[in-house]
Amino acid sequence: MKALALFHPFVLPYADGCSVPMADQAVLSACIEFCSATQLVQRTSVDNVVAGWQDYDVEVPSQMVLVRLLRVFFKDMPLAPVPLHSVASGTATQGAAVGDAILARSAGPTVYFTKDPTASEYSVYPVPDTAVPNGLTVRAAFAPARTAGQVDDVLFDDYAECIAYGALGRLLATPNMPFTDALSASRYLAAFRASRASAATLARTGQIVSSSRVTPVRFN
Repeated sequence: MKALALFHPFVLPYADGCSVPMADQAVLSACIEFCSATQLVQRTSVDNVVAGWQDYDVEVPSQMVLVRLLRVFFKDMPLAPVPLHSVASGTATQGAAVGDAILARSAGPTVYFTKDPTASEYSVYPVPDTAVPNGLTVRAAFAPARTAGQVDDVLFDDYAECIAYGALGRLLATPNMPFTDALSASRYLAAFRASRASAATLARTGQIVSSSRVTPVRFN
């Protein structure tokens, strides 16, 4: 994890008069937007299947929040994601240990869904009737929490200038500040969006596509 202060040399010299707390908030907001849009920061976690239990917590790293579940596996089988409104069974949305009516008697669960889009929890269906150690594998994307003082290493090691573009775009667009500069803000935000698109391609495909090239903005 990298401290927000490490981004200061990429931001403060180009926003003369900006306070450190304001710069940190802009950097953090840029990191959150970047991670939410790209889903680049990912983790894999494993959980035990509990017999008769439907709801499972996603393991959320410290100072992060869940952005999206990317893949969920039961043993070696990928579970299909389904939206909550498509779940036809009322008992399936009530919670864990809902009874024998929806227990999976053979193959186990086949789908997963989330009951609360703001919670770091998902539900499997049908409910498994047999305990399986390490039976669930989850791949998920994360972003920094609003209270974070540190962010994932990749945001600084590989994308420090990109994050600085986003932070400076926010700062220089702030009205009535000594560093307000709408034109430069637009340039920085355009560069931030282009870098973000390139990172999203990397997160999605695992490789950099040549057409997703980014033209850097000079810091001057």
